[in-house]
Amino acid sequence: MTDWDSERIREIWDGLAEAWDRNRTVVSGFLRPVTEHLIDLLDPLPGETILEVGAGPGDTGFLIAERVAPSGRVISTDLAPKMLERARAAAERLDIRNIEFAVMEVTALDLDDASVDAVVGRLVYHLVPDPAGAFAEARRVLRRGGRLCYTVFAPDEKMRFELAIQHTMSKRELSFPPGITIDVDLSDLDAVRAVTASAGFAAVDVHEVPFEISFSDGDAVWRYVTEMYGRAAALINGLPGDEQQGFRADFLAELAPFHGPAGYAIPGACLNVLAR
Repeated sequence: MTDWDSERIREIWDGLAEAWDRNRTVVSGFLRPVTEHLIDLLDPLPGETILEVGAGPGDTGFLIAERVAPSGRVISTDLAPKMLERARAAAERLDIRNIEFAVMEVTALDLDDASVDAVVGRLVYHLVPDPAGAFAEARRVLRRGGRLCYTVFAPDEKMRFELAIQHTMSKRELSFPPGITIDVDLSDLDAVRAVTASAGFAAVDVHEVPFEISFSDGDAVWRYVTEMYGRAAALINGLPGDEQQGFRADFLAELAPFHGPAGYAIPGACLNVLAR
């Protein structure tokens, strides 16, 4: 994609770093079933070197670091420097010493060929305009017999929060601007297998893992989508005040079927993929 704006994407995620750090327990709680399954699928072993891409505030890498200790290490990378600043500070607080941090793009990894045992990425490859190129780059840095393990969103009908955003944007005739629009759909199982295999991986196993997003009320939903939800947060926050309120009303209306006396309980699902 020739008009992909990496600097704009970096700016968006840097701007969300503080909120992701502040709300890390919220996100890790939503995604716990997915993350635990992903790490079990990866099966990190003591002594291995694991590269994490799109690490964000670092929580997945922290769990992997425990599994590869004491002699193994995790290389935690992200496009956004401020995300990694938050991850590094959290690692220091937790006294995790076998992890290092580096700013890298998934399509241009600053690592030697055949230098890591596994590459892991939770909810990053579906945000990349050239996933085939990113998978090929992962294969380049993997040692012989190495493995790639990653998470992407399941098809839209399984991701009701994401679907509500899409429906609201469509209703209000909004779209992402050039440079941050993604054309490759990795939620399709056949596409996942085909694109991953095209990068040279011999075996691709795909597992669907359900999870639930829960909020106490509409205010909590709105804080989450406007403070943490990537490109959608940037789009919404760029709207005039009255249009933001209109978006909020339409968005919460989309989520009304999942609202009850205890708040919102919104079903979702991810695909966890293991490729060798």
